[in-house]
Amino acid sequence: MDKADEEMVQAARETDQLSTETRADQKARMEQEIATETLMILVGAIIAVIFGLLMAVLITLSITGAMKKGVEFARSIAAGDDKDSEFEPYPVVVELSEDHRNIIKWKSREHVSVSEKNCYSVCWYSLFFL
Repeated sequence: MDKADEEMVQAARETDQLSTETRADQKARMEQEIATETLMILVGAIIAVIFGLLMAVLITLSITGAMKKGVEFARSIAAGDDKDSEFEPYPVVVELSEDHRNIIKWKSREHVSVSEKNCYSVCWYSLFFL
């Protein structure tokens, strides 16, 4: 081989060496980027799950709280304790006879029982399925 061929082979080897180093550097950067993006995806997913659970609990509490308040109000009306209520009865209700009032009390007790069952069903459902 003459000198020109040796210089060309030497240049090819240097180029190959530089190419190998560049490829290794790019591979290391790519693996680092993949690891960073994977971590970001996992953190985002965990935050989304926590936010979803928090919203489910808040919505459940707002629904069951309102239902409990309604049940307590219905119980107080059924017991005849409507003095503390914030609601003013219609004049027609005030003029009802005692028999009609008893019928209304009996019916409202029946509805309180149904409302209680619905409230407990929603509570159990929200605990196990939300």
